[in-house]
Amino acid sequence: MIRLITLGLGGEGYLNFMGNEFGHPEWIDFPRDGNDWNYDKCRRRFDLADDGLLRYKHLLHWDVAMHALEEATGFASDDHLLVSSQHEEDKVIVFERGDLVFVFNFHPCNTYEEYKIGVRDGGRYKVCLDSDAYEFAGEGRVPHDWAYFSEPAGSPGGEGNFNNRCATITLQTVPARTVQVYEKLLEGEAEDVSGMPALCRPVAEGGVGFDYRLAMSVPDMWISMLEDQSDEEWSMNRIVSVMCNRRRGVEQTIAYPESHDQSIVGDKTIAFWLIDQEMYTGMADDGTPGSMVVARGVALHQGLHHRKTAAKPGLWR
Repeated sequence: MIRLITLGLGGEGYLNFMGNEFGHPEWIDFPRDGNDWNYDKCRRRFDLADDGLLRYKHLLHWDVAMHALEEATGFASDDHLLVSSQHEEDKVIVFERGDLVFVFNFHPCNTYEEYKIGVRDGGRYKVCLDSDAYEFAGEGRVPHDWAYFSEPAGSPGGEGNFNNRCATITLQTVPARTVQVYEKLLEGEAEDVSGMPALCRPVAEGGVGFDYRLAMSVPDMWISMLEDQSDEEWSMNRIVSVMCNRRRGVEQTIAYPESHDQSIVGDKTIAFWLIDQEMYTGMADDGTPGSMVVARGVALHQGLHHRKTAAKPGLWR
C-alpha cells in the first residue's frame, strides 16, 4: 500500500532502490573504514524473491503488477489528479489519477461493506488491481468479475452532491489494510458469457448497442486445459469450437488468450502455467537448446498468442 500510494499520489516519477521491490531485509553497506572493511552487507539477496517457501515473492509480484498497470495506463504522468475523500475515522483515502480510481483502506481491522465513493465520470467500473488478491497473499474478498454501475450525484458542489463528484459507485467490500484500483470500462465493449443475441446490435434495432463482445470463454478454455489436461489430452475440436463460436458478420468480437486475472491480478500468466519455476532459471538465451519444459512453454505460448485477433486489422496485437 505504501509503495502504490507513493507511485499514484506522490509525484510524476518513481524511484526504487535495488532490492526494495521485494522487501530486501538488509541495507547495502560497502566495505569502508567505518565498518572495518566488512563485506557482509555488500550484497543484494535476489534469490529471496525466487524462493517459493518465502513471502518475498508476493511482494515482488505486487511490485510487478503495480508497474504493469502504470505502464499500461500511464497514470503516474497523467495531469488529472484529485483526492475525493480522506476520511480520518474510516482511514480511507480515495483519489483519481488519470482514468483510474484508487481506494486505500488503512484501517487495521475495519472492513467496509457497501462503501460509496465518488467518481469523475458515469459508467461501469471494474477492479483492475487488488492487494487482497490471492496472488499477493491476500484473502480474495474483492470480486473481480463484478461491474459497478455508477449513479448520478448531481452537480459538484450542489445540494445533495457526494464528495464533489459527478457520479458515485458503491463497492461491495473494502477490506482492512488493502488497496483496490478501479478502471472505467469502455462503453462500446461488453463482457458477457450468456450469449445474449442483441448485445452488440444497434439500439435502433432493439439491441443493447455495444460495438464489440469480449470472447471471455477463450482465456477460460486455455487455463482449463493447461491446469487439468496433458498435451495429449487437448481436444482440437474444443479449441476450434470455442474459437469459432461467435456470430461472424453479425457482431464483432475481441479475442484474447489471457484475462485480467492472468495479466494483472489473481492467477498465473499463461507463461507461468507453462514454464513455472524454470522461468527463473531456464530462460537464458545462450545458444543451448534449453530444458524440455522451457522449449514446450515457449512453443505453446507463441501458438496461443498468435490466435489473439480482433475483428478489425490492427485493433489488437
